[in-house]
Amino acid sequence: QVNQSDEKDTPTPAERDNSDQKITDTQPVPSSHGAPGIPAAQRPENIPIPPIGGPQGGFNAGGGWESGMFDCFRDGETCWWSFWCSCLVFSRTYDSFGIVPSKSSMSIFLATIIAMCFFAIFGGPIFLLAMLSLLSMLMVYRAQRRGELRVLLQIPGTFWSDCFAHCCCIPCVISQEARQAKIMRRPYRDFATGEALGPEGLFPERPVESGLMAHLAQISLLSKILLGLLFVLLLAIALLIKDKSGIAMLFMVFILPLTILYFLYWRNARYGVPLDTVLKLFFTGFFVSPIAAMTLESVSSVLLLIILTPEDSVKLKKGDEAFIRNNLGLLFVYMFVQAFLVAALIEEFVKHLIVRSCWLPHPLRTPKSVLIAFVAGALGFETIENIEYIFAAGASGTSIGGIHLTAFETELEVLVLRSLLPIHAICAATQAWGVIKRDFENEAQFNLLKILALPVFFHGLFDFGAMYLPLVLASYGSSEGVMTGVMLSLSFVIMLLGLIFLIVAYNAQTRRLRQGFEPVEGRELGSLSGDSPVGLNGTQLSVVEDELGP
Repeated sequence: QVNQSDEKDTPTPAERDNSDQKITDTQPVPSSHGAPGIPAAQRPENIPIPPIGGPQGGFNAGGGWESGMFDCFRDGETCWWSFWCSCLVFSRTYDSFGIVPSKSSMSIFLATIIAMCFFAIFGGPIFLLAMLSLLSMLMVYRAQRRGELRVLLQIPGTFWSDCFAHCCCIPCVISQEARQAKIMRRPYRDFATGEALGPEGLFPERPVESGLMAHLAQISLLSKILLGLLFVLLLAIALLIKDKSGIAMLFMVFILPLTILYFLYWRNARYGVPLDTVLKLFFTGFFVSPIAAMTLESVSSVLLLIILTPEDSVKLKKGDEAFIRNNLGLLFVYMFVQAFLVAALIEEFVKHLIVRSCWLPHPLRTPKSVLIAFVAGALGFETIENIEYIFAAGASGTSIGGIHLTAFETELEVLVLRSLLPIHAICAATQAWGVIKRDFENEAQFNLLKILALPVFFHGLFDFGAMYLPLVLASYGSSEGVMTGVMLSLSFVIMLLGLIFLIVAYNAQTRRLRQGFEPVEGRELGSLSGDSPVGLNGTQLSVVEDELGP
Protein backbone atom coordinates (compact mmCIF):
# COMPACT_ATOMS: atom_id res chain seq x y z
CA GLN A 1 0.00 0.00 0.00
CA VAL A 2 1.52 3.25 -1.11
CA ASN A 3 1.01 5.15 2.10
CA GLN A 4 2.56 7.99 4.01
CA SER A 5 2.29 8.33 7.75
CA ASP A 6 4.48 9.08 10.71
CA GLU A 7 6.63 6.19 11.90
CA LYS A 8 4.76 6.23 15.19
CA ASP A 9 1.59 5.09 13.36
CA THR A 10 3.24 1.93 12.06
CA PRO A 11 2.90 -0.98 14.51
CA THR A 12 6.13 -2.62 15.59
CA PRO A 13 6.68 -6.37 14.99
CA ALA A 14 6.21 -7.01 18.72
CA GLU A 15 2.89 -5.18 18.68
CA ARG A 16 1.79 -7.22 15.66
CA ASP A 17 2.67 -10.46 17.42
CA ASN A 18 0.77 -9.39 20.53
CA SER A 19 -2.19 -8.40 18.37
CA ASP A 20 -2.16 -11.80 16.64
CA GLN A 21 -2.11 -13.60 19.95
CA LYS A 22 -5.06 -11.58 21.21
CA ILE A 23 -7.00 -12.31 18.05
CA THR A 24 -6.31 -15.96 17.34
CA ASP A 25 -4.38 -17.65 20.09
CA THR A 26 -6.03 -16.86 23.40
CA GLN A 27 -8.35 -19.87 23.09
CA PRO A 28 -7.49 -22.12 20.14
CA VAL A 29 -10.70 -23.52 18.71
CA PRO A 30 -10.72 -27.02 17.19
CA SER A 31 -11.90 -27.41 13.62
CA SER A 32 -14.50 -29.99 12.57
CA HIS A 33 -11.77 -32.48 11.65
CA GLY A 34 -9.99 -32.13 14.99
CA ALA A 35 -7.09 -29.86 14.00
CA PRO A 36 -6.35 -27.36 16.81
CA GLY A 37 -5.87 -23.67 16.23
CA ILE A 38 -2.34 -22.81 15.09
CA PRO A 39 -0.30 -21.05 17.82
CA ALA A 40 1.61 -17.95 16.76
CA ALA A 41 4.93 -19.63 17.54
CA GLN A 42 4.25 -22.27 14.89
CA ARG A 43 3.15 -19.86 12.19
CA PRO A 44 5.42 -18.09 9.67
CA GLU A 45 6.09 -14.45 10.41
CA ASN A 46 3.04 -12.36 9.58
CA ILE A 47 3.20 -9.86 6.76
CA PRO A 48 1.59 -6.52 7.74
CA ILE A 49 -1.99 -6.48 6.49
CA PRO A 50 -3.86 -3.19 5.94
CA PRO A 51 -7.17 -2.51 7.66
CA ILE A 52 -10.04 -2.65 5.18
CA GLY A 53 -12.70 -0.82 7.09
CA GLY A 54 -13.86 -3.67 9.34
CA PRO A 55 -14.71 -3.33 13.01
CA GLN A 56 -11.82 -2.13 15.12
CA GLY A 57 -10.61 -3.73 18.32
CA GLY A 58 -10.01 -7.28 17.13
CA PHE A 59 -12.06 -10.25 16.04
CA ASN A 60 -14.97 -11.41 18.16
CA ALA A 61 -15.00 -15.23 17.93
CA GLY A 62 -18.53 -16.54 17.59
CA GLY A 63 -19.97 -13.17 16.69
CA GLY A 64 -20.43 -13.86 12.99
CA TRP A 65 -18.50 -12.77 9.92
CA GLU A 66 -16.67 -9.47 10.22
CA SER A 67 -18.04 -8.37 6.83
CA GLY A 68 -21.16 -9.22 4.87
CA MET A 69 -21.22 -11.57 1.92
CA PHE A 70 -21.95 -8.69 -0.46
CA ASP A 71 -19.39 -6.26 0.99
CA CYS A 72 -17.04 -7.15 -1.85
CA PHE A 73 -15.95 -3.58 -2.60
CA ARG A 74 -14.54 -3.11 0.90
CA ASP A 75 -11.34 -4.75 -0.31
CA GLY A 76 -10.41 -4.41 -3.98
CA GLU A 77 -7.82 -7.20 -4.03
CA THR A 78 -10.09 -9.98 -2.79
CA CYS A 79 -13.01 -8.68 -4.87
CA TRP A 80 -11.05 -8.59 -8.13
CA TRP A 81 -9.32 -11.94 -7.80
CA SER A 82 -12.40 -13.74 -6.42
CA PHE A 83 -14.31 -12.72 -9.54
CA TRP A 84 -11.70 -13.61 -12.15
CA CYS A 85 -9.90 -16.53 -10.47
CA SER A 86 -11.72 -17.59 -7.32
CA CYS A 87 -9.77 -20.84 -6.91
CA LEU A 88 -6.58 -18.86 -6.19
CA VAL A 89 -8.22 -16.84 -3.41
CA PHE A 90 -9.94 -19.90 -1.96
CA SER A 91 -6.71 -21.91 -1.77
CA ARG A 92 -4.81 -18.99 -0.19
CA THR A 93 -7.48 -18.32 2.45
CA TYR A 94 -7.89 -21.89 3.63
CA ASP A 95 -4.13 -22.44 3.66
CA SER A 96 -3.71 -19.36 5.87
CA PHE A 97 -6.21 -20.83 8.35
CA GLY A 98 -4.46 -24.20 8.29
CA ILE A 99 -7.54 -26.06 6.99
CA VAL A 100 -6.44 -27.19 3.52
CA PRO A 101 -2.99 -26.75 1.91
CA SER A 102 -3.06 -24.59 -1.22
CA LYS A 103 -1.55 -27.34 -3.37
CA SER A 104 -4.34 -29.76 -2.39
CA SER A 105 -7.20 -27.41 -3.17
CA MET A 106 -5.57 -26.24 -6.41
CA SER A 107 -5.15 -29.88 -7.47
CA ILE A 108 -8.89 -30.41 -7.03
CA PHE A 109 -9.73 -27.34 -9.13
CA LEU A 110 -7.29 -28.31 -11.88
CA ALA A 111 -8.65 -31.88 -11.94
CA THR A 112 -12.15 -30.45 -12.35
CA ILE A 113 -11.08 -28.29 -15.30
CA ILE A 114 -9.26 -31.21 -16.97
CA ALA A 115 -12.34 -33.42 -16.54
CA MET A 116 -14.54 -30.74 -18.12
CA CYS A 117 -12.18 -30.48 -21.08
CA PHE A 118 -12.28 -34.27 -21.48
CA PHE A 119 -16.08 -34.45 -21.49
CA ALA A 120 -16.24 -31.47 -23.87
CA ILE A 121 -14.95 -33.85 -26.55
CA PHE A 122 -18.26 -35.74 -26.44
CA GLY A 123 -20.36 -32.58 -26.50
CA GLY A 124 -24.15 -32.46 -26.27
CA PRO A 125 -26.03 -33.93 -23.30
CA ILE A 126 -23.01 -35.90 -22.04
CA PHE A 127 -20.94 -32.76 -21.63
CA LEU A 128 -23.84 -30.86 -20.03
CA LEU A 129 -24.52 -33.66 -17.53
CA ALA A 130 -20.81 -34.03 -16.70
CA MET A 131 -20.37 -30.28 -16.25
CA LEU A 132 -23.37 -30.01 -13.90
CA SER A 133 -22.15 -33.02 -11.89
CA LEU A 134 -18.59 -31.70 -11.58
CA LEU A 135 -19.74 -28.20 -10.59
CA SER A 136 -22.13 -29.65 -8.00
CA MET A 137 -19.36 -31.74 -6.45
CA LEU A 138 -17.08 -28.70 -6.41
CA MET A 139 -19.78 -26.66 -4.67
CA VAL A 140 -20.24 -29.39 -2.04
CA TYR A 141 -16.47 -29.45 -1.47
CA ARG A 142 -16.36 -25.69 -0.98
CA ALA A 143 -19.38 -25.75 1.33
CA GLN A 144 -17.74 -28.42 3.50
CA ARG A 145 -14.57 -26.37 3.80
CA ARG A 146 -16.60 -23.27 4.67
CA GLY A 147 -18.27 -25.30 7.40
CA GLU A 148 -14.87 -26.21 8.85
CA LEU A 149 -13.91 -22.53 8.80
CA ARG A 150 -17.13 -21.60 10.63
CA VAL A 151 -16.47 -24.22 13.32
CA LEU A 152 -12.92 -22.92 13.71
CA LEU A 153 -14.16 -19.34 14.14
CA GLN A 154 -17.32 -20.26 16.08
CA ILE A 155 -19.59 -18.71 13.47
CA PRO A 156 -23.15 -20.10 13.39
CA GLY A 157 -24.52 -21.75 10.28
CA THR A 158 -25.25 -25.07 8.58
CA PHE A 159 -24.06 -27.06 5.60
CA TRP A 160 -27.19 -26.08 3.72
CA SER A 161 -26.72 -22.38 4.45
CA ASP A 162 -23.19 -22.70 3.04
CA CYS A 163 -24.54 -24.43 -0.08
CA PHE A 164 -27.18 -21.73 -0.51
CA ALA A 165 -24.52 -19.01 -0.18
CA HIS A 166 -22.47 -20.64 -2.95
CA CYS A 167 -25.57 -20.91 -5.15
CA CYS A 168 -26.16 -17.17 -4.72
CA CYS A 169 -22.66 -15.90 -5.57
CA ILE A 170 -19.48 -17.98 -5.37
CA PRO A 171 -17.09 -14.98 -5.80
CA CYS A 172 -18.93 -13.12 -3.01
CA VAL A 173 -18.55 -16.06 -0.62
CA ILE A 174 -14.85 -16.51 -1.36
CA SER A 175 -14.22 -12.77 -1.11
CA GLN A 176 -15.92 -12.71 2.31
CA GLU A 177 -13.72 -15.53 3.59
CA ALA A 178 -10.59 -13.79 2.26
CA ARG A 179 -11.54 -10.53 3.99
CA GLN A 180 -12.00 -12.50 7.21
CA ALA A 181 -8.43 -13.80 6.89
CA LYS A 182 -7.12 -10.27 6.40
CA ILE A 183 -9.07 -8.83 9.31
CA MET A 184 -7.74 -11.61 11.54
CA ARG A 185 -4.24 -10.91 10.21
CA ARG A 186 -3.60 -14.45 9.09
CA PRO A 187 -0.14 -15.14 7.62
CA TYR A 188 0.48 -14.13 4.02
CA ARG A 189 0.31 -17.05 1.59
CA ASP A 190 1.21 -16.90 -2.06
CA PHE A 191 -1.39 -17.83 -4.66
CA ALA A 192 -1.59 -21.49 -5.73
CA THR A 193 1.51 -22.67 -3.86
CA GLY A 194 0.75 -21.53 -0.31
CA GLU A 195 4.35 -20.37 0.06
CA ALA A 196 5.00 -18.03 3.01
CA LEU A 197 6.77 -14.93 1.71
CA GLY A 198 8.41 -12.06 3.52
CA PRO A 199 9.74 -8.77 2.14
CA GLU A 200 13.36 -9.51 3.01
CA GLY A 201 13.56 -13.03 1.56
CA LEU A 202 12.88 -11.91 -2.01
CA PHE A 203 16.25 -10.17 -2.44
CA PRO A 204 19.72 -11.72 -2.67
CA GLU A 205 22.18 -10.68 0.03
CA ARG A 206 23.74 -7.99 -2.16
CA PRO A 207 21.01 -7.00 -4.65
CA VAL A 208 22.96 -4.23 -6.38
CA GLU A 209 26.05 -6.32 -7.15
CA SER A 210 24.17 -9.60 -7.76
CA GLY A 211 23.46 -10.77 -11.27
CA LEU A 212 20.30 -12.11 -12.90
CA MET A 213 20.74 -15.70 -11.71
CA ALA A 214 21.10 -14.59 -8.08
CA HIS A 215 17.87 -12.61 -8.31
CA LEU A 216 16.07 -15.47 -10.08
CA ALA A 217 17.14 -17.82 -7.29
CA GLN A 218 15.18 -15.67 -4.82
CA ILE A 219 11.87 -15.52 -6.69
CA SER A 220 8.86 -17.39 -5.32
CA LEU A 221 7.72 -20.83 -6.44
CA LEU A 222 4.68 -19.27 -8.13
CA SER A 223 6.89 -17.02 -10.28
CA LYS A 224 8.96 -20.03 -11.28
CA ILE A 225 5.78 -21.88 -12.27
CA LEU A 226 4.59 -18.89 -14.30
CA LEU A 227 7.94 -18.66 -16.10
CA GLY A 228 7.67 -22.36 -16.93
CA LEU A 229 4.07 -21.91 -18.07
CA LEU A 230 5.09 -19.07 -20.36
CA PHE A 231 7.86 -21.21 -21.87
CA VAL A 232 5.46 -24.13 -22.44
CA LEU A 233 2.88 -21.79 -23.99
CA LEU A 234 5.43 -20.30 -26.38
CA LEU A 235 6.70 -23.78 -27.25
CA ALA A 236 3.17 -25.01 -27.97
CA ILE A 237 2.47 -22.00 -30.23
CA ALA A 238 5.78 -22.57 -32.00
CA LEU A 239 4.87 -26.21 -32.67
CA LEU A 240 1.49 -25.16 -34.05
CA ILE A 241 3.04 -22.52 -36.29
CA LYS A 242 5.58 -24.92 -37.84
CA ASP A 243 7.32 -21.98 -39.45
CA LYS A 244 10.80 -20.80 -38.46
CA SER A 245 10.03 -17.18 -39.29
CA GLY A 246 6.86 -17.28 -37.15
CA ILE A 247 8.77 -18.82 -34.25
CA ALA A 248 11.43 -16.11 -34.52
CA MET A 249 8.69 -13.46 -34.58
CA LEU A 250 7.10 -14.95 -31.46
CA PHE A 251 10.30 -14.50 -29.45
CA MET A 252 11.06 -11.09 -30.97
CA VAL A 253 7.83 -9.78 -29.41
CA PHE A 254 9.57 -9.88 -26.02
CA ILE A 255 12.35 -7.51 -27.09
CA LEU A 256 10.23 -4.43 -26.28
CA PRO A 257 9.25 -5.35 -22.68
CA LEU A 258 12.73 -6.65 -21.87
CA THR A 259 14.34 -3.46 -23.18
CA ILE A 260 12.04 -1.14 -21.24
CA LEU A 261 12.36 -3.16 -18.03
CA TYR A 262 16.12 -3.24 -18.35
CA PHE A 263 16.48 0.55 -18.46
CA LEU A 264 13.61 1.34 -16.09
CA TYR A 265 14.11 -1.40 -13.51
CA TRP A 266 17.15 -3.65 -13.79
CA ARG A 267 19.80 -1.06 -14.54
CA ASN A 268 19.42 1.09 -11.43
CA ALA A 269 16.34 0.06 -9.39
CA ARG A 270 16.50 -3.71 -8.85
CA TYR A 271 17.48 -3.15 -5.21
CA GLY A 272 14.19 -1.32 -4.52
CA VAL A 273 11.67 -3.76 -5.99
CA PRO A 274 12.08 -7.56 -5.93
CA LEU A 275 12.29 -9.31 -9.29
CA ASP A 276 9.50 -11.55 -8.01
CA THR A 277 7.14 -8.56 -7.79
CA VAL A 278 8.00 -7.37 -11.32
CA LEU A 279 7.44 -10.86 -12.74
CA LYS A 280 4.09 -11.32 -11.00
CA LEU A 281 2.80 -7.95 -12.19
CA PHE A 282 3.97 -8.72 -15.74
CA PHE A 283 2.27 -12.12 -15.71
CA THR A 284 -0.93 -10.62 -14.29
CA GLY A 285 -0.98 -8.27 -17.27
CA PHE A 286 -0.11 -11.12 -19.63
CA PHE A 287 -2.47 -13.88 -18.44
CA VAL A 288 -5.32 -12.36 -16.40
CA SER A 289 -5.94 -8.76 -17.47
CA PRO A 290 -6.56 -9.49 -21.19
CA ILE A 291 -9.34 -11.90 -20.20
CA ALA A 292 -10.88 -9.27 -17.94
CA ALA A 293 -10.56 -6.57 -20.62
CA MET A 294 -12.07 -8.73 -23.37
CA THR A 295 -14.99 -9.70 -21.14
CA LEU A 296 -15.75 -6.14 -20.08
CA GLU A 297 -15.32 -4.83 -23.63
CA SER A 298 -17.71 -7.49 -24.97
CA VAL A 299 -20.34 -6.49 -22.42
CA SER A 300 -19.78 -2.76 -23.05
CA SER A 301 -20.11 -3.27 -26.81
CA VAL A 302 -23.86 -3.35 -26.22
CA LEU A 303 -23.57 0.46 -26.11
CA LEU A 304 -22.53 0.39 -29.75
CA LEU A 305 -25.80 -1.29 -30.77
CA ILE A 306 -27.60 1.88 -29.72
CA ILE A 307 -25.64 3.83 -32.33
CA LEU A 308 -25.45 1.34 -35.21
CA THR A 309 -27.94 -1.38 -36.09
CA PRO A 310 -26.63 -4.88 -36.89
CA GLU A 311 -27.27 -4.23 -40.59
CA ASP A 312 -25.22 -1.04 -40.50
CA SER A 313 -22.44 -2.86 -38.68
CA VAL A 314 -22.27 -5.40 -41.49
CA LYS A 315 -21.99 -2.60 -44.06
CA LEU A 316 -19.22 -0.99 -42.02
CA LYS A 317 -17.23 -4.25 -41.80
CA LYS A 318 -17.55 -4.77 -45.55
CA GLY A 319 -16.26 -1.25 -46.19
CA ASP A 320 -19.34 0.01 -48.05
CA GLU A 321 -18.03 3.37 -49.34
CA ALA A 322 -21.48 4.83 -50.03
CA PHE A 323 -22.69 3.97 -46.52
CA ILE A 324 -19.52 5.36 -44.95
CA ARG A 325 -19.59 8.60 -46.96
CA ASN A 326 -23.27 9.24 -46.13
CA ASN A 327 -22.87 8.51 -42.39
CA LEU A 328 -19.57 10.10 -41.40
CA GLY A 329 -21.19 11.96 -38.50
CA LEU A 330 -22.83 8.83 -37.15
CA LEU A 331 -19.60 6.88 -37.56
CA PHE A 332 -17.71 9.64 -35.72
CA VAL A 333 -19.91 9.07 -32.66
CA TYR A 334 -19.65 5.29 -33.06
CA MET A 335 -15.85 5.29 -33.28
CA PHE A 336 -15.55 7.84 -30.47
CA VAL A 337 -17.55 5.65 -28.10
CA GLN A 338 -15.65 2.54 -29.18
CA ALA A 339 -12.22 4.19 -28.87
CA PHE A 340 -12.62 6.19 -25.66
CA LEU A 341 -15.21 4.26 -23.63
CA VAL A 342 -15.15 0.64 -24.79
CA ALA A 343 -11.40 0.35 -25.47
CA ALA A 344 -9.38 3.05 -23.69
CA LEU A 345 -11.38 3.43 -20.47
CA ILE A 346 -11.75 -0.30 -19.85
CA GLU A 347 -8.15 -1.18 -20.71
CA GLU A 348 -6.68 1.61 -18.60
CA PHE A 349 -8.92 0.68 -15.68
CA VAL A 350 -7.92 -2.99 -15.97
CA LYS A 351 -4.23 -2.03 -16.10
CA HIS A 352 -4.72 0.13 -13.01
CA LEU A 353 -6.15 -2.85 -11.17
CA ILE A 354 -3.08 -4.94 -12.02
CA VAL A 355 -1.24 -2.94 -9.35
CA ARG A 356 -4.11 -1.83 -7.15
CA SER A 357 -5.49 -5.37 -6.72
CA CYS A 358 -2.26 -7.28 -6.16
CA TRP A 359 -1.42 -8.04 -2.52
CA LEU A 360 2.36 -7.73 -2.48
CA PRO A 361 4.55 -8.96 0.39
CA HIS A 362 7.04 -6.22 -0.51
CA PRO A 363 5.36 -2.80 -0.31
CA LEU A 364 5.79 -0.06 -2.88
CA ARG A 365 7.59 2.42 -0.65
CA THR A 366 9.04 4.84 -3.21
CA PRO A 367 7.83 6.76 -6.27
CA LYS A 368 10.18 4.78 -8.52
CA SER A 369 8.71 1.48 -7.29
CA VAL A 370 5.19 2.69 -8.18
CA LEU A 371 6.35 3.62 -11.69
CA ILE A 372 8.03 0.22 -12.16
CA ALA A 373 4.94 -1.63 -10.94
CA PHE A 374 2.54 0.14 -13.33
CA VAL A 375 4.82 -0.18 -16.34
CA ALA A 376 5.60 -3.87 -15.64
CA GLY A 377 1.89 -4.75 -15.55
CA ALA A 378 1.17 -2.72 -18.69
CA LEU A 379 4.04 -4.37 -20.57
CA GLY A 380 2.53 -7.79 -19.88
CA PHE A 381 -0.78 -6.56 -21.28
CA GLU A 382 0.93 -4.96 -24.28
CA THR A 383 2.97 -8.09 -25.04
CA ILE A 384 -0.02 -10.41 -25.35
CA GLU A 385 -1.86 -7.76 -27.38
CA ASN A 386 1.13 -7.41 -29.72
CA ILE A 387 1.18 -11.17 -30.27
CA GLU A 388 -2.49 -11.04 -31.25
CA TYR A 389 -2.08 -8.10 -33.65
CA ILE A 390 1.12 -9.40 -35.25
CA PHE A 391 -0.14 -12.87 -36.12
CA ALA A 392 -3.58 -11.58 -37.15
CA ALA A 393 -1.87 -9.21 -39.60
CA GLY A 394 0.35 -12.01 -40.92
CA ALA A 395 -2.67 -14.21 -41.58
CA SER A 396 -4.58 -11.50 -43.47
CA GLY A 397 -1.54 -10.12 -45.38
CA THR A 398 -0.99 -6.56 -46.56
CA SER A 399 0.68 -4.53 -49.26
CA ILE A 400 2.61 -1.25 -49.48
CA GLY A 401 2.53 0.80 -52.65
CA GLY A 402 1.01 -2.08 -54.59
CA ILE A 403 3.75 -4.50 -53.47
CA HIS A 404 2.38 -7.53 -51.68
CA LEU A 405 4.23 -8.45 -48.49
CA THR A 406 4.83 -11.97 -47.25
CA ALA A 407 3.40 -13.07 -43.91
CA PHE A 408 6.78 -12.61 -42.22
CA GLU A 409 7.27 -9.14 -43.73
CA THR A 410 3.79 -8.13 -42.62
CA GLU A 411 4.38 -9.43 -39.09
CA LEU A 412 7.76 -7.68 -38.92
CA GLU A 413 6.19 -4.42 -40.08
CA VAL A 414 3.50 -4.58 -37.38
CA LEU A 415 6.06 -5.55 -34.73
CA VAL A 416 8.33 -2.61 -35.53
CA LEU A 417 5.45 -0.13 -35.59
CA ARG A 418 3.96 -1.34 -32.31
CA SER A 419 7.40 -1.34 -30.69
CA LEU A 420 7.91 2.26 -31.75
CA LEU A 421 4.44 3.14 -30.44
CA PRO A 422 4.21 1.56 -26.94
CA ILE A 423 0.96 3.28 -26.04
CA HIS A 424 0.22 1.01 -23.05
CA ALA A 425 3.59 1.65 -21.40
CA ILE A 426 3.27 5.42 -21.83
CA CYS A 427 -0.28 5.47 -20.45
CA ALA A 428 0.83 3.30 -17.50
CA ALA A 429 3.62 5.77 -16.71
CA THR A 430 1.02 8.54 -16.82
CA GLN A 431 -1.13 6.61 -14.34
CA ALA A 432 1.88 6.15 -12.07
CA TRP A 433 2.50 9.91 -12.15
CA GLY A 434 -1.05 10.46 -10.89
CA VAL A 435 -0.75 7.84 -8.14
CA ILE A 436 2.55 9.33 -6.98
CA LYS A 437 0.96 12.76 -6.95
CA ARG A 438 -1.88 11.49 -4.78
CA ASP A 439 -0.01 9.21 -2.41
CA PHE A 440 3.41 10.86 -2.09
CA GLU A 441 2.53 14.51 -2.56
CA ASN A 442 -0.55 14.25 -0.33
CA GLU A 443 -3.03 15.46 -2.96
CA ALA A 444 -6.02 13.41 -1.83
CA GLN A 445 -8.33 15.20 -4.27
CA PHE A 446 -6.42 13.49 -7.10
CA ASN A 447 -8.88 10.58 -7.18
CA LEU A 448 -9.17 7.60 -9.53
CA LEU A 449 -11.07 9.55 -12.18
CA LYS A 450 -8.31 12.16 -12.36
CA ILE A 451 -5.63 9.46 -12.41
CA LEU A 452 -7.29 7.76 -15.39
CA ALA A 453 -8.30 10.92 -17.26
CA LEU A 454 -5.01 11.61 -19.10
CA PRO A 455 -4.19 7.96 -19.90
CA VAL A 456 -7.71 7.47 -21.29
CA PHE A 457 -7.35 10.65 -23.34
CA PHE A 458 -4.03 9.62 -24.93
CA HIS A 459 -5.12 6.02 -25.42
CA GLY A 460 -8.53 6.95 -26.79
CA LEU A 461 -7.09 9.54 -29.17
CA PHE A 462 -4.59 6.96 -30.41
CA ASP A 463 -7.31 4.36 -31.07
CA PHE A 464 -9.77 6.89 -32.50
CA GLY A 465 -7.27 8.04 -35.10
CA ALA A 466 -6.55 4.46 -36.12
CA MET A 467 -10.28 3.66 -36.37
CA TYR A 468 -11.90 6.75 -37.89
CA LEU A 469 -9.32 8.30 -40.21
CA PRO A 470 -9.06 5.26 -42.53
CA LEU A 471 -12.85 5.36 -43.00
CA VAL A 472 -12.83 9.04 -43.94
CA LEU A 473 -9.88 8.69 -46.30
CA ALA A 474 -11.19 5.51 -47.91
CA SER A 475 -14.61 7.04 -48.49
CA TYR A 476 -12.98 9.74 -50.62
CA GLY A 477 -10.86 7.33 -52.63
CA SER A 478 -7.47 7.92 -50.98
CA SER A 479 -4.78 5.40 -51.79
CA GLU A 480 -3.56 2.87 -49.24
CA GLY A 481 -0.18 4.60 -49.08
CA VAL A 482 -1.78 7.94 -48.18
CA MET A 483 -3.94 6.33 -45.49
CA THR A 484 -0.95 4.55 -43.98
CA GLY A 485 1.12 7.73 -43.97
CA VAL A 486 -1.61 9.82 -42.33
CA MET A 487 -2.32 7.18 -39.68
CA LEU A 488 1.34 6.75 -38.79
CA SER A 489 1.91 10.50 -38.66
CA LEU A 490 -1.04 10.99 -36.31
CA SER A 491 0.03 8.08 -34.10
CA PHE A 492 3.56 9.43 -33.76
CA VAL A 493 2.23 12.91 -32.93
CA ILE A 494 0.04 11.48 -30.15
CA MET A 495 2.95 9.43 -28.79
CA LEU A 496 5.19 12.51 -28.91
CA LEU A 497 2.62 14.52 -26.96
CA GLY A 498 2.46 11.76 -24.35
CA LEU A 499 6.24 11.62 -24.04
CA ILE A 500 6.56 15.40 -23.75
CA PHE A 501 3.92 15.43 -21.02
CA LEU A 502 5.71 12.65 -19.11
CA ILE A 503 9.09 14.37 -19.34
CA VAL A 504 7.72 17.72 -18.14
CA ALA A 505 5.47 16.21 -15.46
CA TYR A 506 8.08 13.84 -14.02
CA ASN A 507 10.80 16.49 -13.96
CA ALA A 508 8.51 18.82 -12.02
CA GLN A 509 7.43 16.02 -9.72
CA THR A 510 11.05 14.98 -9.09
CA ARG A 511 11.97 18.51 -8.01
CA ARG A 512 9.05 18.56 -5.58
CA LEU A 513 9.75 15.12 -4.14
CA ARG A 514 13.43 15.82 -3.57
CA GLN A 515 12.32 18.37 -1.00
CA GLY A 516 10.86 15.45 0.98
CA PHE A 517 7.61 13.56 1.23
CA GLU A 518 4.75 15.43 2.83
CA PRO A 519 3.72 13.52 5.97
CA VAL A 520 0.16 12.26 6.20
CA GLU A 521 -1.73 11.76 9.44
CA GLY A 522 -5.10 10.15 10.04
CA ARG A 523 -5.82 9.33 6.42
CA GLU A 524 -5.57 6.04 4.56
CA LEU A 525 -4.36 6.40 1.00
CA GLY A 526 -4.96 4.30 -2.12
CA SER A 527 -4.47 0.56 -1.66
CA LEU A 528 -1.67 -0.54 -3.95
CA SER A 529 -0.08 -3.45 -2.10
CA GLY A 530 -0.30 -5.42 1.10
CA ASP A 531 1.39 -3.43 3.79
CA SER A 532 0.51 -1.24 6.69
CA PRO A 533 1.18 2.51 6.40
CA VAL A 534 4.81 3.29 5.66
CA GLY A 535 6.39 6.42 7.08
CA LEU A 536 8.04 8.35 4.24
CA ASN A 537 9.06 11.89 4.99
CA GLY A 538 11.74 14.45 4.43
CA THR A 539 14.22 12.69 6.71
CA GLN A 540 14.86 10.05 4.05
CA LEU A 541 16.23 12.24 1.31
CA SER A 542 19.10 9.89 0.43
CA VAL A 543 16.67 7.06 -0.28
CA VAL A 544 14.31 9.37 -2.15
CA GLU A 545 17.01 10.73 -4.44
CA ASP A 546 18.30 7.25 -5.26
CA GLU A 547 14.86 5.92 -6.04
CA LEU A 548 13.55 8.80 -8.13
CA GLY A 549 15.84 8.12 -11.05
CA PRO A 550 16.02 10.24 -14.18
